[in-house]
Amino acid sequence: MIEAKDLRIGNYVMLADKGLYQIDCGHDIDEIDGFPEGDTYCEPIPLTEKWLIDLGAQRIAGWDDMVFYRVTNGNLCADVQVLSDGFENDMDKLIFSVHEYQNYIYSTIGKELTLNKKP
Repeated sequence: MIEAKDLRIGNYVMLADKGLYQIDCGHDIDEIDGFPEGDTYCEPIPLTEKWLIDLGAQRIAGWDDMVFYRVTNGNLCADVQVLSDGFENDMDKLIFSVHEYQNYIYSTIGKELTLNKKP
């Protein structure tokens, strides 16, 4: 289960009764917060390269076979590197889920990520 403190409006999550869901109001977060710790009502969505693309990231080649995905907002950009076991942001923090990635991009370059198409 995702802790409510790690969510914000706009995050994508998996809800037991609704499937893929984008949090659209504070009430959604309050509802998730009302479930007991360890409950599986709200689960993170594993971050994949497909999700990165669907959220608008552009694949860019690095050096020595490294692969990055970049999101821009005006003259600002934020990258994540593809690793064998997940993704790593510009600050060497591992990112494993879609909502963590959304929060990283928003806090770094101020861009709200939305789906270009349904994954």
